[in-house]
Amino acid sequence: MRVFTCSTCGKEWPENYCPECAHTIHRTQLEQGIPKAITQPDPVPALVVPILRKEPSAQPTSQRPRHTSALIGSLAVIVAYTLVRAGVYHFYPVTSLETWYNRVVLMNIPRLGALDALLLLNRCWNLARFDLPLKDFRRAVFLGFVPVAVWLFYFSGGDGQQFTPTMMMGGFLTSLIVGAYEEYAFRGPMLFALRERMSLLATVMISSALFTIYHIQAQRLDIWPTIFLTGVILANLRFRGLSIGWLALIHAVIDTYMFIFPTNTVGPFGFHGLVMQSGLLVYGILTFPRSQITEPKPSP
Repeated sequence: MRVFTCSTCGKEWPENYCPECAHTIHRTQLEQGIPKAITQPDPVPALVVPILRKEPSAQPTSQRPRHTSALIGSLAVIVAYTLVRAGVYHFYPVTSLETWYNRVVLMNIPRLGALDALLLLNRCWNLARFDLPLKDFRRAVFLGFVPVAVWLFYFSGGDGQQFTPTMMMGGFLTSLIVGAYEEYAFRGPMLFALRERMSLLATVMISSALFTIYHIQAQRLDIWPTIFLTGVILANLRFRGLSIGWLALIHAVIDTYMFIFPTNTVGPFGFHGLVMQSGLLVYGILTFPRSQITEPKPSP
């Protein structure tokens, strides 16, 4: 017969319950061939605390495909425009000041087409909006003063033919279109697509190099260093938070000088040219955003 010995009172019981100690005899052991139980007081029920398993948060979707698409799409639009410009320049050679002016105005059609294409593509990329916040007026004037001033000094040293007032007005409107298209093309989605892949310095340098190469056939090679430095400054101002609309206006003011001052500008390595390049170089270094980089705002 199996008996159960209570370890508290030492009495044996036929069941695994001790009525005197009022607890259960839990486990048995063989002692001299008779199974006896080693008893323990009933344990106090443990407080079960449910462990809430934290679900892994959804990782943000990689933005790399979108930036790659923006980079390829922007370059495709720029190349397409450049090919159209090459065709127009080939079939419409310049023979006088008037023909040069007419050709520049005619190029507004493909410029507007390229700008519209970039704006439509950006609806898919959602990388850079084209806006002109009025609250940034003073800041835009302050940041854009140096490039506007040094280019003004450079063009003031020219001589030769002058445009008529009507041509000046048309040139100003053309400059607005040029500024809007080129700023959105080089300081819009493409700039931040490059930023996704490389450092800030590399982004500024490469975007400015592309901006300079884009002017092949349109500008003399000896003026390319000033174009590059101007591109560096505009990219710096973009990363400092200046909107594309204000950059386009700064760009337009600089381009308007071509229609206001005499057409024969001095060489970039003369006195006026060296002063301009020195000013652009120093300002490009000073405006490089070493901190507080402004990332792009998505389109609304």
